[in-house]
Amino acid sequence: MLWRELQLDQFWCKRLGMSRKGTRWGQVLFVLVAYRLLAPGSEWRLHREWFQRSAVADLLGEDAGLAEIHKLYRCHDRLLAYKQAVFDHLVGRWRDLFNISYDVLLYDLTSTYFEADPPRSRKATSAASGTRAITGPIVCRSSLPWW
Repeated sequence: MLWRELQLDQFWCKRLGMSRKGTRWGQVLFVLVAYRLLAPGSEWRLHREWFQRSAVADLLGEDAGLAEIHKLYRCHDRLLAYKQAVFDHLVGRWRDLFNISYDVLLYDLTSTYFEADPPRSRKATSAASGTRAITGPIVCRSSLPWW
């Protein structure tokens, strides 16, 4: 599994740990990441629909409490402090896995997902419903840009 191959389980477990109430933040983050990869949408949709229909709770040995809406948003807040650390970690893993160096690495860690009925305001019309972040190219010394 890519999550384990990138050693993100270990990386986040050390940093996020567990709350006083027993929330395992690494598990919450895994749910957020799996959701974005499998069925991208808003945190609200993850909380209200997707988590109950998926087998993620069973696979993680968790209950619906893992996908409580406030936990999903709070998890995003906790990640910000580790922005540089996760970048450094992923660059290191990328080098280890692919033995490639790069000249320029562009990336986007945007987590915003716009989801609504047809827009009724001017501001809302400028954002596309279901917009996903786009990761930029990795330009390697030995090849053309990777997308």
